[in-house]
Amino acid sequence: YQTRPNGKLDVIVLNSDATQAADNTADFKLQESADGSTGWTDVAGGAFTQVVNAAASFQTKSLRLGELKAHLRLAYTLAGTSPKVIASAEIVGDKHYS
Repeated sequence: YQTRPNGKLDVIVLNSDATQAADNTADFKLQESADGSTGWTDVAGGAFTQVVNAAASFQTKSLRLGELKAHLRLAYTLAGTSPKVIASAEIVGDKHYS
Protein backbone atom coordinates (compact mmCIF):
# COMPACT_ATOMS: atom_id res chain seq x y z
CA TYR A 1 0.00 0.00 0.00
CA GLN A 2 1.31 3.45 -0.83
CA THR A 3 0.66 5.82 2.08
CA ARG A 4 -1.06 9.19 1.77
CA PRO A 5 0.69 12.58 2.12
CA ASN A 6 -1.80 14.00 4.63
CA GLY A 7 -1.92 13.42 8.38
CA LYS A 8 -5.43 11.96 8.59
CA LEU A 9 -6.05 9.03 10.90
CA ASP A 10 -6.57 5.72 9.12
CA VAL A 11 -7.56 2.33 10.53
CA ILE A 12 -5.83 -0.92 9.66
CA VAL A 13 -8.02 -3.97 10.26
CA LEU A 14 -6.59 -7.46 10.83
CA ASN A 15 -9.15 -10.22 10.38
CA SER A 16 -7.76 -13.67 11.15
CA ASP A 17 -9.03 -17.19 11.64
CA ALA A 18 -7.64 -19.10 14.62
CA THR A 19 -4.43 -20.97 13.92
CA GLN A 20 -4.94 -24.57 12.80
CA ALA A 21 -3.35 -26.42 15.76
CA ALA A 22 -2.96 -25.92 19.52
CA ASP A 23 0.79 -25.24 19.35
CA ASN A 24 0.57 -22.78 16.43
CA THR A 25 0.89 -19.01 16.71
CA ALA A 26 0.79 -16.15 14.22
CA ASP A 27 2.37 -12.74 14.81
CA PHE A 28 1.44 -9.83 12.53
CA LYS A 29 3.06 -6.39 12.33
CA LEU A 30 3.09 -3.39 10.03
CA GLN A 31 6.29 -2.38 8.26
CA GLU A 32 7.18 0.70 6.21
CA SER A 33 9.64 1.41 3.39
CA ALA A 34 10.60 4.48 1.39
CA ASP A 35 10.78 2.65 -1.96
CA GLY A 36 8.57 -0.43 -1.45
CA SER A 37 11.34 -2.95 -2.08
CA THR A 38 14.15 -2.37 0.42
CA GLY A 39 14.72 -0.94 3.88
CA TRP A 40 11.56 -2.32 5.51
CA THR A 41 11.31 -1.33 9.19
CA ASP A 42 8.69 -2.01 11.85
CA VAL A 43 6.10 0.72 12.37
CA ALA A 44 6.05 1.99 15.97
CA GLY A 45 2.87 0.66 17.58
CA GLY A 46 2.19 -1.49 14.51
CA ALA A 47 2.29 -4.96 16.11
CA PHE A 48 -0.98 -6.84 16.57
CA THR A 49 -1.78 -9.19 19.47
CA GLN A 50 -0.59 -12.74 18.78
CA VAL A 51 -3.16 -15.01 17.10
CA VAL A 52 -3.48 -18.48 18.62
CA ASN A 53 -5.69 -21.55 18.27
CA ALA A 54 -8.24 -20.36 20.86
CA ALA A 55 -10.41 -18.26 18.53
CA ALA A 56 -10.59 -16.08 15.47
CA SER A 57 -9.16 -12.59 15.82
CA PHE A 58 -10.45 -9.18 14.73
CA GLN A 59 -8.09 -6.34 15.60
CA THR A 60 -7.61 -2.72 14.60
CA LYS A 61 -4.77 -0.20 14.68
CA SER A 62 -5.29 3.53 14.22
CA LEU A 63 -2.34 5.25 12.58
CA ARG A 64 -1.60 8.42 10.69
CA LEU A 65 -0.43 6.79 7.50
CA GLY A 66 0.62 10.12 6.01
CA GLU A 67 3.33 10.35 8.68
CA LEU A 68 4.87 7.03 7.64
CA LYS A 69 7.24 6.26 4.78
CA ALA A 70 5.70 5.92 1.30
CA HIS A 71 4.94 2.15 1.39
CA LEU A 72 3.27 -0.08 3.99
CA ARG A 73 3.00 -3.87 4.29
CA LEU A 74 1.75 -6.47 6.75
CA ALA A 75 4.53 -8.87 7.80
CA TYR A 76 3.86 -12.11 9.66
CA THR A 77 5.68 -14.89 11.49
CA LEU A 78 4.16 -18.35 11.95
CA ALA A 79 5.39 -20.77 14.62
CA GLY A 80 4.55 -24.31 15.74
CA THR A 81 4.19 -27.67 14.06
CA SER A 82 3.14 -27.07 10.43
CA PRO A 83 1.54 -23.68 11.26
CA LYS A 84 -1.34 -22.41 9.14
CA VAL A 85 -3.64 -19.41 9.42
CA ILE A 86 -6.03 -17.57 7.12
CA ALA A 87 -5.84 -13.79 7.50
CA SER A 88 -6.43 -10.52 5.71
CA ALA A 89 -5.67 -6.87 6.38
CA GLU A 90 -7.55 -3.84 5.15
CA ILE A 91 -6.91 -0.11 5.36
CA VAL A 92 -9.99 1.99 6.07
CA GLY A 93 -9.90 5.74 5.60
CA ASP A 94 -11.17 8.70 3.62
CA LYS A 95 -10.59 8.66 -0.12
CA HIS A 96 -7.55 10.73 -1.05
CA TYR A 97 -7.51 12.98 -4.08
CA SER A 98 -4.25 14.18 -5.65
